[in-house]
Amino acid sequence: EVKVEDNGPGIGERDLTRIFEPFFSTKAGEGQHSGLGLAICQEIVRNLGGRISVESSAARGTAFTLWFPMETDNA
Repeated sequence: EVKVEDNGPGIGERDLTRIFEPFFSTKAGEGQHSGLGLAICQEIVRNLGGRISVESSAARGTAFTLWFPMETDNA
């Protein structure tokens, strides 16, 4: 299990339900914001037999937890 967290502004409830959707982004304007980062991360973790979850609070920031199996069938 790996947990990565920050103490930033958090993710709004409406956005939290969509963050793993391909092409979803809250970043406005020009730039390199494809909205694929978390969708790709989730797919990689699933392909390794793991799972990823997120918790977010406006007062505390955001935490992603990734679980990986000790052994995989892919080895």
